[in-house]
Amino acid sequence: MKRAEGRGQRAEGRKQRMVGGSQPNRLWRFLRHRTMTLLSGDDISTNSRGISRIHPSSKPSQATGLTPAICPPPSALCPLHFALCPLSSILYPLLFLCYLATGCGSNNEPRQFTWRCGTMGTSYTVKLVTDSHSIDNAEIREEIRKTLDEINARMSTYDPDSELSRWNDAETTDWFPVSEETAAVTAEAIRIGRVTEGAFDVTLDPLVRLWQFGPRDSNLATEKDTDRIPNNEEIKDTLQLVGFSQIESRTNPPAVRKRKARIRVDLSGIAKGYGVDRMAELLKHRGFENYMVEIGGEIRASGHNLAGRPWRIGIESPKSGTREIDSIVDLGTRAMATSGDYRNYFEKDGVRYSHLLDPRNGRPISHRLASVTVLAETCAEADALATGLMVLGPDTGFDLARSPDFESRGIAAAFIVRNDDGFVQKKTANWPLADIAEKTEPASTGASMITAFLAALIVLAAAMLALSIGPIIRKRKMQCSCKTARQIMKATDPRHKKPHSSNPKTSPLLPILPNDSDDLNE
Repeated sequence: MKRAEGRGQRAEGRKQRMVGGSQPNRLWRFLRHRTMTLLSGDDISTNSRGISRIHPSSKPSQATGLTPAICPPPSALCPLHFALCPLSSILYPLLFLCYLATGCGSNNEPRQFTWRCGTMGTSYTVKLVTDSHSIDNAEIREEIRKTLDEINARMSTYDPDSELSRWNDAETTDWFPVSEETAAVTAEAIRIGRVTEGAFDVTLDPLVRLWQFGPRDSNLATEKDTDRIPNNEEIKDTLQLVGFSQIESRTNPPAVRKRKARIRVDLSGIAKGYGVDRMAELLKHRGFENYMVEIGGEIRASGHNLAGRPWRIGIESPKSGTREIDSIVDLGTRAMATSGDYRNYFEKDGVRYSHLLDPRNGRPISHRLASVTVLAETCAEADALATGLMVLGPDTGFDLARSPDFESRGIAAAFIVRNDDGFVQKKTANWPLADIAEKTEPASTGASMITAFLAALIVLAAAMLALSIGPIIRKRKMQCSCKTARQIMKATDPRHKKPHSSNPKTSPLLPILPNDSDDLNE
């Protein structure tokens, strides 16, 4: 009686330890169970004594209603199954290490959050990679929305109440008070106008309206045909209202001024890039290091993507009527902007008229340059330079892009030029090559996990081989600590085969189990 009581108390204690065990202990038992399942080909459960039990998957017998136990042949269990039993002290720790190395079940795995919405007449995209799972999506999206709405309310030419529209409508040459942001963007536009020798000019608004690529102005374009070609006299008169040198900007106090009252300013060639910079600064201020932000194709990135690689961005092919990737660039922690003539244009009498206007002659560009992509430190600079280099053309623009001043500031450019056979690329010497970067960049997180898992498997295989080679060479039977497996081998050994009995309790078709049913796992 006391022996039975002691046995019951020990069994109860083992049950409590198993129920209240830590997660690693439960994982240990699960790995052990699944390992034996995979090796034997059947479903194996483990009782509280650590004894493995085989549950065959055969259908119930119609005669008895019981599930017959069809013992696997020795070849299915030996030598691999029996070799693993004495190796359990090595196998389970290795499997557990594989579990940890591959990061399974980890709550610190990086995740990507993506937000998209409309702004500035186009759309924006934000991709944020972080291992923090406590991000307030609504709060970040609201901050981004407020930031872009503020920029739009200050620099939009389509909003009649914006700062820029009110300045354009004010026919005065006095200083006009504006926000610090509007003054700073205007000053940057003037600087890049000087760098590109007037090819980038934010005072093109009268010409844009004359060619009917922007909002219509009844005073400048009397006809409503979208493909109306202005005559020379109209172009000459409009050019009198164009020139970045006719505007000024100051920061203290922030204000802008026109030297001719009728001049109108359009910041759309730099405002989207500035919006990208503001979004990037917002994320950086919040402590994020890995992100990619984009507005209408103008992009800025930092850190790496979800795969652990630098952000890789595709440059669109300038082929009309299709959207294909021409090449890929590893953006890294830089900004990128592309300008091209292959989306917004019209044709008349066999002549192609692009929306990109040359402020020096008042006409659409007519050279063979199809697109320019610029990499720079800020997206506002990349945005404006891409437009300026596009206007300068494949020769003058390329010479400026590879000048010592550009290279010293880390500015790189790629030109796609039309020729008789299609297109040809011209890149500055400091343009990053994606194929080289892909070979030299550090391995991604997924590759590291696979490498760790394979290394653990190699160590496991070497240990199994080392412990199995001795018994195999000496032709000895390998000993096994698995009681059920030894009983299965005994049951399948012809020397121990017993006569068939009609009693289901003694039938060899039923599983042979140890007599410890009092502490089985349910």
